[in-house]
Amino acid sequence: MFVVNGSVPSDQSPALVLDMTELTRLQDRIKQLQEEKSQQKDLYIDARKQYVGLTHDRKDMKVKIEVLEKQCHELMMMKFGREVDLEALQTLSGNRRLEELKQEKLLREAAYAKEIKQWDAKVEEARDRLMEVTRCNTERVLCMTTLMDQNRELERKINASQRKMGNKSQDYRRGVDQVEIQRLQQLVKTESQQAEALRREIGLLSRKGGHVLPPAQARLPPITPLPNPTGRTKTSTQGPGRLLSQVKAPDSSRQGVN
Repeated sequence: MFVVNGSVPSDQSPALVLDMTELTRLQDRIKQLQEEKSQQKDLYIDARKQYVGLTHDRKDMKVKIEVLEKQCHELMMMKFGREVDLEALQTLSGNRRLEELKQEKLLREAAYAKEIKQWDAKVEEARDRLMEVTRCNTERVLCMTTLMDQNRELERKINASQRKMGNKSQDYRRGVDQVEIQRLQQLVKTESQQAEALRREIGLLSRKGGHVLPPAQARLPPITPLPNPTGRTKTSTQGPGRLLSQVKAPDSSRQGVN
């Protein structure tokens, strides 16, 4: 509260009016800052102690470095007879090792390149052989395909020729058989007529009581063999003489009775 001498002044322009909540928040913030200040003070004390300790350690390390430098000087004098720049010596030794590694790298790269070249040549040779074998196999496959096509064409032609020859053979046999049948029918008809004439003549003579002489037999045309597609000849198994003998047999028996 803004109070002067126990009373509120009439001029309140320098006064700051705050809400009670804001005032409480500011008071809490003041307490937090005081606590942080106390913590920072403790940290400062710890850092001061650490600084003092590091200062003592630095002095001790400086003493150790001086002792080591003295020992290094003595060792260089014993080994080289003079002081030597260790950093330059270490750099030179490192460069020498680096050069050795570079040289070894170049040698290995050359060996690897030579081996790769040899393998490339082998691969190229194998590829050429593969292409040659592939070409030969392709030619053989094409030749085989052509031969198979020709074989199928020949089989088709042979089958067609066989079917055609079979049809012609059947037609030829059918025509020859028809001609042979007609000729045999005509022959049988002629022989039947001759046998009938002989029977009439024998009957007439028998009724007259005369002596019956065998009539003169008319010569029939010979049976010509018929060729067939198999090359065999076909002849009739029954000629005119056999038919006449069959006709004469009953007539002669009848004459003996008379």
